[in-house]
Amino acid sequence: MIKEPSQTYKGTCVEVKDLTASLKAQMLALFKANYQNVDTEHFWNDLAQKSHVILVYDPGGLFRGFSTAVVWRYQFENRPVRLLFSGDTIVDPAAWGHMALPITWMRFAGTIWSMEPQTRLFWLLTSKGHRTYRFMSLFFKNFLPHWEKNDRDCDDHLLAKSIGNHYFTDHFEPDTGLISYAGTKNMVSPELAKIPAKDINRPDVSYFLSRNRNYMLGDELLCLGELHENNIRLGLRRYFISGLDKTSL
Repeated sequence: MIKEPSQTYKGTCVEVKDLTASLKAQMLALFKANYQNVDTEHFWNDLAQKSHVILVYDPGGLFRGFSTAVVWRYQFENRPVRLLFSGDTIVDPAAWGHMALPITWMRFAGTIWSMEPQTRLFWLLTSKGHRTYRFMSLFFKNFLPHWEKNDRDCDDHLLAKSIGNHYFTDHFEPDTGLISYAGTKNMVSPELAKIPAKDINRPDVSYFLSRNRNYMLGDELLCLGELHENNIRLGLRRYFISGLDKTSL
């Protein structure tokens, strides 16, 4: 069961244009502390291409994590869809286990959906770590890729391939669903990439490792889940439905 976030941990959603220089510097420092091969210029360019950031603060009001996001419009089989793409994301390991980030993110996603409910909205996640992949089953009833299904048996698998080919071009492998960078992009630090003993036999973790064998080199597994109240798991559905204050978007 999902519990309310601790009253002392806070998640907030802000526009990228409203980030202060100090906060952006903290974001970069936290990212570099937990990822290897981080190119500073690429980090700033990537941030500039996003519209919003979910920020997490600890009991003392200290910055502890973030996730960047942007909405893309896409045409598939002559029908429009929207893609809520998650970019750079990191939470200080000391703050793991708190729900402020996923709950705030889900409220943000619900607000985006409510602004244009007639257009299907998907979460596009490119996962370079087993912890990130596990968010799919935390959020969604149905998603892909799923450890209990063949990709072809998953809804919207053709959409996922089309998205991969369009947005990730030469790096995308349609047959595997991988976005391969051969060690040229940032990668999770070895300490965070290590699989804890308690998780090694989890079916979702084992599946991620089988699908993304080179995750420690920065390869990413393309994941897709539809953001709709009928597909959101019960523990988070109320946050999706409640959304955020639209005036903040």
